[in-house]
Amino acid sequence: MATAPILARPPYRKRDVPRAYEHGWFTVELGNIQRAILTSTITRVTTFYTAKATDRYILCDCTSAAVVVGLPAASREQGLELIIKKIAGPSPATIVGTVDGVVDPVLTNINDSMTIFSDGQRWLKSASIP
Repeated sequence: MATAPILARPPYRKRDVPRAYEHGWFTVELGNIQRAILTSTITRVTTFYTAKATDRYILCDCTSAAVVVGLPAASREQGLELIIKKIAGPSPATIVGTVDGVVDPVLTNINDSMTIFSDGQRWLKSASIP
């Protein structure tokens, strides 16, 4: 005849869980996690702009003039991923730097975009439209 397994009681009582929450441990940990997650910034540019480590999306408005986006040194920005998109205007958007061996790539058409990242040595393209 089979017997039912005996389950051990958890090391805490259910009534202690809310008390731990009231002491603030959970809220402190959640706050630390939220601070560790980088926020995505959207930067709209109309002239020359040098990308920063806090950038994520760079929108190039080329309505009045050509836009030039300078890339920081890849060695200082390992792991940084940038999405650069031309959103308006007839003028080109030029990315100053070398991306996948191409020197100063250019976005010519509206809605052209390029997703690039730094591996610590160079800038690499992970996606491009068109």
